[in-house]
Amino acid sequence: MLNRHILVLGNGFDLQAQVPTSFEKFLLNQIKPYIHTLKPDEKLEDFRKNLIDKPELNILLNSQLTFWEFFLLLTNKTNWRDLEGAMRE
Repeated sequence: MLNRHILVLGNGFDLQAQVPTSFEKFLLNQIKPYIHTLKPDEKLEDFRKNLIDKPELNILLNSQLTFWEFFLLLTNKTNWRDLEGAMRE
């Protein structure tokens, strides 16, 4: 069986090579099993708007998302590198 995992080391070489592995795409993929109303071309920013007031918040609270995925979903950060700044804030 062919293993199809990718390990990304470095900063941005995958995006420079136009490989669709941005954190935004990763996070949208993580929430897709729980949020069936996601549109195929929806942006994270669009989903995030008013998330606190949406019923989807309870769904995500009971999901298998990690703390950091959930934390970054609630903040306005779309990159792992933004994590330390978001924690500081």
